[in-house]
Amino acid sequence: LVLKLGPRERIMINGVVMENGDRRTRLNVLTPDANVLRLRDAIHPDEANTPVRRVAYIAQLVLAGEADPEEGRRQILRGIEQLSQVFQDADSRA
Repeated sequence: LVLKLGPRERIMINGVVMENGDRRTRLNVLTPDANVLRLRDAIHPDEANTPVRRVAYIAQLVLAGEADPEEGRRQILRGIEQLSQVFQDADSRA
């Protein structure tokens, strides 16, 4: 994974927040199972106001190490099940 960061851009890798310096840079993440989140793309709790955003927010909390993975998994699966019930196409729920 190659990350291209702008000046002062923040990222979180495996729960650690890092800030880039004053210049643009590229980082190569060599660990294949690293949890990476650009903080500019992070969902703020107040923004988790739709069913899809709530599921994404829970996944974000788990990846950041701020929620129990097993409980997060249950909440994510429950949220996905609720989302699947709004689809009109029966094949999409098969």
